[in-house]
Amino acid sequence: MVGCSLWICLSGLESLSPSQQITLNLAPKFSSTIHMMKKILLLTLGLVFAAVAPAMAQKSAYCNSGAVLAQMPELKQADSDLQGFQTQLIKKSEQMGTEWKSNYAEFQRKVEAGLIPPKDQEAQSAALQTQMQGIQKYEEEAKTKIAAKREELYKPILEKLNKAVRDVAKELGYNLVFDTSTNALLYGDESLDLTERVKTKLGIK
Repeated sequence: MVGCSLWICLSGLESLSPSQQITLNLAPKFSSTIHMMKKILLLTLGLVFAAVAPAMAQKSAYCNSGAVLAQMPELKQADSDLQGFQTQLIKKSEQMGTEWKSNYAEFQRKVEAGLIPPKDQEAQSAALQTQMQGIQKYEEEAKTKIAAKREELYKPILEKLNKAVRDVAKELGYNLVFDTSTNALLYGDESLDLTERVKTKLGIK
């Protein structure tokens, strides 16, 4: 769960200092995006060529899918789109958190000043807890939306790359293509490297 917590104790409201901040943690770690996509690509390639794998004498080649993927314009655009989508969700979450902190500060001030009767403190404290629960719910929903958006943006890119690898392999008569970016190849002659051919197929210079 997102690290966002509320501690309101009616017997010691003054013990909750302003330093007890709401922590928002919606942002996914983009540094692992390409690593994740390479793993998916390796699995896909494994399924594509599994039927011919036992025939060790068949013609094989290798490709650095990570190098190709990093240079695909679609990936950069997808990263930008996902960042923008995420920023909007985080902005709203921060606004909700700021509003809660303001409400709590006002509540604490009134309690310390004796402006809220003891009988009303419990109700207002419960209202703050409900507000915090709403923030937590929103953040969980935001994480789900971000994951779905990531899938929507990156899946077509992987499919395009996979198709380019398959097309180049068929054009050149290769039965097996290994991915060097995932350390799945023990040995490969440089003449079998299809990386540049795949880039050309995708229009990457």
